[in-house]
Amino acid sequence: MTIEENLVVQIDEAMILAGLHRTSALQLIDEAQAKSHKAALLKADEAFEGAERALVGYHGVLPLLPDLDAAVRAKLEADFTLIISRSALLAARNKLDKAAR
Repeated sequence: MTIEENLVVQIDEAMILAGLHRTSALQLIDEAQAKSHKAALLKADEAFEGAERALVGYHGVLPLLPDLDAAVRAKLEADFTLIISRSALLAARNKLDKAAR
């Protein structure tokens, strides 16, 4: 498998993960709104927006090929955005769980 083919597979998998993050964030937004938990709502919204930005970033990677360096930089930027989104997602869940105790 070439580096470019491997990058395509990684992008496909990352887009699936970003979509799952977005769905989870939407569920947490609904839960935080239902429980009137403003701090959790802010974190869930941050997670949703991060997942959206990561998806947009991943969509922009493949058109950069054959410039492999540019494509890899764009993918890493989208990966970093998704990591931050995941952190916000976990923080929102933690805030909701603590409020339930």
